Amino acid sequence: MKKITILIIAIAFVQFSFGQLSLTSQTNGTVSVEYGANNDYSLYDPQGDTQIYIYMWVDTNQTNPALSMVYNDDWNDTAGLVVLNYDSNAQKFTGTIDFNTHDFSGEGIIPGGTQINDFNFILRNQSGNRQSSDLLATNYGFQPTTTAGMIEIPASKVMYYSNRQLFITPDYLKQNIDVQIFNMEGKMILQKNKLNKSVNLSNLSKEIYIIKATINKQKYAVMKIVL
Repeated sequence: MKKITILIIAIAFVQFSFGQLSLTSQTNGTVSVEYGANNDYSLYDPQGDTQIYIYMWVDTNQTNPALSMVYNDDWNDTAGLVVLNYDSNAQKFTGTIDFNTHDFSGEGIIPGGTQINDFNFILRNQSGNRQSSDLLATNYGFQPTTTAGMIEIPASKVMYYSNRQLFITPDYLKQNIDVQIFNMEGKMILQKNKLNKSVNLSNLSKEIYIIKATINKQKYAVMKIVL
């Protein structure tokens, strides 16, 4: 009888937790979020606001601190936070967290192919003067998800080589571009992170090189050049 009572209490607790806030993992690093069903705002009261902001921090390797990389949102940059909007038909707040494209302050975008086992977050208003307590995603239905692997795109879209200089094309000048240059033996000769325009290759010896450009840690392009 005691075990049955404990089980009933546990089920009731899960239903209560998921009833007010639900995180559902989708494929390839996206998570759908619902909050406030049946007007249950016990975690955070929006007080009439039609938007709720999610502040997140993600540890990409919680099982091994030595390999851990923590990604944090900027509390003061609301433009970079995930937003839940009130759906008047469904009578709850809804939104989507996309870990493939979410740009964390300072750390950038989580690399493709990264498994996210859990993450912490806070529900808050735009000004940041009202907020929930620290919340753990797995307490509200989140299941581990893996960001999509990087996609290869044509090198001509991203970069071009001219007069011993490597240039980023105009369409990608505002993107986060990391460039690695390898010789034909596979040894990395040069690396430039967050390249915003061009890199001078005049110091390299005359031989064949492979250039890999990574865009926002989600896409990459590869080309061969002869100096």
